Amino acid sequence: GEGPFLRTGDLGFVLDGECYVTGRLKDIVIIRGTNHYPHDIELTVQRSHPALRPDCGAAFSVDVGDEERLVVVQEIRRTYLKKANTDEILTALRRALFEEHELAAHAIVLVRTASILKTSSGKIQRRACRDLFLDDGFPTIASWRLDSAAGASTSSPGAMPAVTAPNIQDWIVKWIAARLERDPLHIRPHDPFDAFGMDSLSAVDLVHDLSGWTGKAIDETTLWNYPTIWDLAQFVARDDDAAAPPPQVRDEEISARQQDDNLDQLSEEELVGLLYEEIQTDEPGG
Repeated sequence: GEGPFLRTGDLGFVLDGECYVTGRLKDIVIIRGTNHYPHDIELTVQRSHPALRPDCGAAFSVDVGDEERLVVVQEIRRTYLKKANTDEILTALRRALFEEHELAAHAIVLVRTASILKTSSGKIQRRACRDLFLDDGFPTIASWRLDSAAGASTSSPGAMPAVTAPNIQDWIVKWIAARLERDPLHIRPHDPFDAFGMDSLSAVDLVHDLSGWTGKAIDETTLWNYPTIWDLAQFVARDDDAAAPPPQVRDEEISARQQDDNLDQLSEEELVGLLYEEIQTDEPGG
C-alpha cells in the first residue's frame, strides 16, 4: 500500500500474503557486523545441557570498549540446583555457542529458577535483563567471563614458573584470548595463527610480548617458520636462545616468492617455452 505506515520496531517477513513477526529490531545482537537473533542463541543454549530450563534465558549484547559483546543469562532447572555441575554446564554451553553460531560469549551467567524477567504474557524482557546484568542484580549460581578466563598476560619474566613448552603454550593461548577476544576453549594449539584472525601487527605484538615474558630474544619473523601455537612454544622452549631461524632459510623463501612473482608476469607462450627449456635441460645429453 501507499501508507501511512506505523514503525513498530518489529521484524518479520511476508509469505503467501501473510505477515509473520519474528522478533524485535532492538533485540538483534550484532557481533563483528553479523546479525544474530537472540531467539536462536537462546534455543542453542537451552539445548546444550539438560540442566538448563527451556524458554528461560536471555541473550543480549553489551558494549565493551567500542564493540558489542554477547552476554547470556540462563536459568537452571529447580531439580538441578543442588546437584548441578556448573563447570560442565558452562563448558557445554560455550561449546554449543561456538559450534552453532561461531560465537564466543563475553559473559555467561547461570541463575536460579524464575530469575529471568518476563512480560505478563511470558515474553523475555531482554532489555530489562541486560540492565539487571549490568547492575549485577541476578541471583547468580555460577558465571563465566571471557576476560577472566583469558587471564592477564604479563611481560614480566618472573611471572612465569619455568620456560617450558606447556607453560609457553598456555601463555600464548591466554594472550590470543585476551588480545583477539577468543574463547580459550576454542583456541587449539595446532591451528595456524591466522585461523584466530591474527594480522601482521598482532603477530609482531605477540612476539614482542612473548620475548619480554620469557627473557629470550625472538625474531619478529619467527611466526613465519613456526605458524602454530605448538610449533612456536616448542621453538621458544629450547635451551638455546630463541634466535631467528637461519638467514639462508628465509633467503630461500624470499627467492622462491620472487620466482613465483616473475612466473605470474609471463604469458602462456613464454611459460610453455620456459617449460620446454627445462625439459631439454633435464634430458640426458641436454
